[in-house]
Amino acid sequence: MGRASLIRLRLAILPVLALLAVMSGPCGTALANGGPVYEPAEGFGPMRLEHSESLLLIREKVSYFIPDDATVRYGPFPEVTVDYELHNGGKDPQQVEVLFLYPDGDEMEGLRVTENGEAQVPVTPASEDSLKGLIGRPTIRPTIMEPFSGMPLVTRSSNHGVGGGRFPLEFRAGETKRILISYRDPGGWEESAVVNRVGSHLYYLSPASYWAGKPKVELEVRLADRSSRLSSNIPMNQEGPGLYRAFLSELPEEEWVFSHASGHRLLLPLNRQPEYNRLVLLIAGIGGSLTALLAARLRRLWIAWLGAVFWTALVIGSIADMGGYPFQLILIPSVYGANAAFQLAVAIAAGRRIRRRRSKEEDTA
Repeated sequence: MGRASLIRLRLAILPVLALLAVMSGPCGTALANGGPVYEPAEGFGPMRLEHSESLLLIREKVSYFIPDDATVRYGPFPEVTVDYELHNGGKDPQQVEVLFLYPDGDEMEGLRVTENGEAQVPVTPASEDSLKGLIGRPTIRPTIMEPFSGMPLVTRSSNHGVGGGRFPLEFRAGETKRILISYRDPGGWEESAVVNRVGSHLYYLSPASYWAGKPKVELEVRLADRSSRLSSNIPMNQEGPGLYRAFLSELPEEEWVFSHASGHRLLLPLNRQPEYNRLVLLIAGIGGSLTALLAARLRRLWIAWLGAVFWTALVIGSIADMGGYPFQLILIPSVYGANAAFQLAVAIAAGRRIRRRRSKEEDTA
């Protein structure tokens, strides 16, 4: 699971909206390294940000849209929209600079910021110096849940750099603005020990606490694949096929981590590979035996052969991986062959039983 887990934590987006600077006087522009920003020397801890006293975060809505083919390898990245409503509660105008952070920024696509749904705000890459204290620090180690079983997947954290985009905002006294941030989040994918790939995403909610006020928070996930199931560390209500929402009266104390997986090809509501494969084989074995018994009882050999074909096809269609590469190259053909041999054996046994019963009846007659 190592490689897939590394990808998860490398690609999981860390959207951090943090106030980098607050004006020191009316209409003053704060510098990136000045004002309330504290940047210790490298190796002495992460950058610390001061709380804003006059800029209030009224509302924050985070929306994820997972395309239907996002679960396919090299498919399109999920789309993320972050909607902020900010208000200048002070008596003076404010000019601020906002930093949007993410790990290994080359992986993220299409970072775009608009103001009040019209004007596009220019975004510039954050310099390495301004991110001093964040670059190279270990990521957090979120617990990723398998959505169908509700069981945690084993993950490992890794060290990587942090990228960021900066953009300026200006507020008149008493002005309220709606800031919309959109991008494509590659997220992380778990492929080993599961039947269908499990996608996971991490969104940092805590940095929004640096704004003043107690914002209302709305979290939303739309899954185009309606067979998919979602697991979230923050409870969410399913309001329709593939639609999950959570409405919070204030910022939660924990970061938001959620995972999702498609239900396609799942014979049972179980996505953990070992248990799923064993249950499919057990069902096929019991089903083949019962079908053969029914054929013998009704003296219809075609039922036994039809059952053998059906249960063989069921196993082939339901089990596509076992043990991961390269073990699946040996295990999959072996399992297919063993199941087919078993189905053939019970069908032959049913045929022999039918012939014996007919022979006895002929002798009696």
